[in-house]
Amino acid sequence: MMCDITINSDGVKALIMKLDIRKAGGPDNITSNILKMFCMYVPSFLDAIVILITKSLEFGKVPKIWKSAVVSLVFKSGDRKDVNNYRAISLTCILSKLTEHIISSNMWRFINQNNIISDKQHGFRSGLNTSTQLLHVVHFAAQALDNKDNYHIISFDFSKAFDKVPHKLLLHKLIALRFNDKCVSWIADWLTNRTSTVSVNGKTSTEFQVGSGVPQGSVLGPLLFLIYINDMIDKISVSDCRLYADDTLLCVNLTKNPNTLQSDVNALLNWAKNWGMCFNSRKCVHIKIGAALPDLELKLENEAIPQADASKYLGIQIDSSLKWNNHITQIVSKANRTLGMVKPRSPWSNVASEKLQSKQNY
Repeated sequence: MMCDITINSDGVKALIMKLDIRKAGGPDNITSNILKMFCMYVPSFLDAIVILITKSLEFGKVPKIWKSAVVSLVFKSGDRKDVNNYRAISLTCILSKLTEHIISSNMWRFINQNNIISDKQHGFRSGLNTSTQLLHVVHFAAQALDNKDNYHIISFDFSKAFDKVPHKLLLHKLIALRFNDKCVSWIADWLTNRTSTVSVNGKTSTEFQVGSGVPQGSVLGPLLFLIYINDMIDKISVSDCRLYADDTLLCVNLTKNPNTLQSDVNALLNWAKNWGMCFNSRKCVHIKIGAALPDLELKLENEAIPQADASKYLGIQIDSSLKWNNHITQIVSKANRTLGMVKPRSPWSNVASEKLQSKQNY
C-alpha cells in the first residue's frame, strides 16, 4: 500500500520558486509571478497554501476553480481545416498543478518501488525518452534485415486517447494497484464535474462539462494515462509491444511463427473494447522489413490495416529498407522552408532576374 502523503512548507516553497514566470496563469488568474512574490514577502501566504493543499488531500476535496480549464488547440499535422488534426491542451490553475506535482511525485515513488509501469513504456519517464525507444525499435529491425528475416512493424493510432479514458475504470485500476486511499479520493474528485472553455483567436466558448478523459496540460494527466494503458501489453503473446505514451507499436519476427501477428492485433483490439478505448484503423500503418516477404494482410475490426513503405514514428521516418533518405529529405525541405521565411532576399536577385528576362525577350 502506498504511504500517506506529507506536506511541508519548505517543499511547497521550493516548488513555487521553480515556477516559470513566463507561463500564463489559469482560470483563477493567479500567475507564477504572483505566487513567487507573495511567498517571498508574505510568510503567512505560504502557510495558507500549505494548509489549503493539506486539507484538500486530507478530505479528498478539490476547489471548484481547480476543476476548470481553458482549452487551447495545438496543430499536429495534416489538413488545418480538419478539427481532428488538433490536440487539445488544458490551461489549469497553478495551485492545482502544485498539488498534482506533490501527488504525482509520491505516486511515481510507489510505482518505481513496485515496478508497476512496464519497461516497454518509454513515455513521460525519467531516464527514458524518444531516443531510447527508437534505438530499441531500429536495432531489432536492422538485425532482422541483416538476417533476411520476415519482420513486421505495425503502428497503432488511438482515437482521442487522452480524452476517452473512462473515469470509473481508471479509478478501478488505481484501487487495484493499491495506491493510497486519500490519493485516489482526491483524484476521483479532481476528475468529477470538470468544466472547460475553448479559446480560439481571442474568442472563448461557453463553459461545458467534461465527462471522461485526463486533462492534457495537467501534471497528473500523463501519469494516469500510463497507468490506464499499462496492462495492454499483458495481452500480447508473441510480438514486442512498444509504447511511448499513446504511440503503440507491434514489432515481430514472423520467420518461425508466420500466423501469429493477427492474434496480437486482435488482442489489442479486444483490450481497447473492454476498457473504453478505440483505434483509428485509417491511421494505423503496417511496414514489412526483410527480403522477399510474403503478402500478409492484417485487419483491425474487419478493416485492412494500410501497408506502407515508410511511417513516421516519434519524429523519425522509418522505411522498409531502414535507409534514412526520406527522413533526411523531409528535414532538409522543412529547414529550407523555415530559412525562406527568415532569410532576407538579396537585392542582386532582382537584378539577375531582370537580366535573364531581357535575354529571353531578345
